[in-house]
Amino acid sequence: MRLLKEVADKTGHKLLNAQFPEMYGKMKKQLHEILFAEDYMYKKMFLRARKNLETNTALKLKDEYLEKIAEYLGYKSYDRFLEMGRHQFPVALENCRGTWYSYVRCNSGNPEIFVSPVFIYPETKQLLVKMKGFTRIFEGELKMIGSCLNCLLESDQEKNIHLVLKIGLAKKPNVLQGVFSGLSSGGDPIAGREVWVRSDEGFDEMKNKKMKISELLNSRNEDEKIIGEYFSDRQQNILKGGQASTFEINDLKKK
Repeated sequence: MRLLKEVADKTGHKLLNAQFPEMYGKMKKQLHEILFAEDYMYKKMFLRARKNLETNTALKLKDEYLEKIAEYLGYKSYDRFLEMGRHQFPVALENCRGTWYSYVRCNSGNPEIFVSPVFIYPETKQLLVKMKGFTRIFEGELKMIGSCLNCLLESDQEKNIHLVLKIGLAKKPNVLQGVFSGLSSGGDPIAGREVWVRSDEGFDEMKNKKMKISELLNSRNEDEKIIGEYFSDRQQNILKGGQASTFEINDLKKK
């Protein structure tokens, strides 16, 4: 049942009969082809698993089908999925699983907010983070250090992002605040405030957005207005390293 629950979490659906075809469709879109029929997960897995829980009997399924579902969820194999089920994460980390939207202010000076989809999921005794940028995918391991979440998100290029977000002992956080650091498009070191807001959308359906702060401030949506106010002051939200030219002490002088 845990395998199906993770499929539901990733696709943004619930384990209801009417939603299984949509889950199947999203799996097929990512994997391009699936070995089993559309109603397999509901009839052969969900209904039988629920019945077997009542009788406390084991459920026998085809290995190749289980491997295909595990592949969709990002596991290297079904055995890795089972291994993860025996591993316990700190409660604070476990409570972060699912999808989020990341909000940061544009560092170029334009009064805009960049919004990026984030997916947190288990893999091989780790909680992994996948962030969908406008031009690249960032991935890394989510760790708990003190009362904060830490993550180094790496891409297939030199551009990476380091995140630190306060979580404390929150039971089910819906909004996380912290900071990011990384490289600008021009190759300069930058840092700034980072906000994550929990989403109930499936990661595959989530889209990147660029939102003007003025539009957020005038939005009828109270949450958007609050986000606009939070990021409205550029000096509070973006920090850049100084200009380096000679790499000597004179670089620190005001120009």
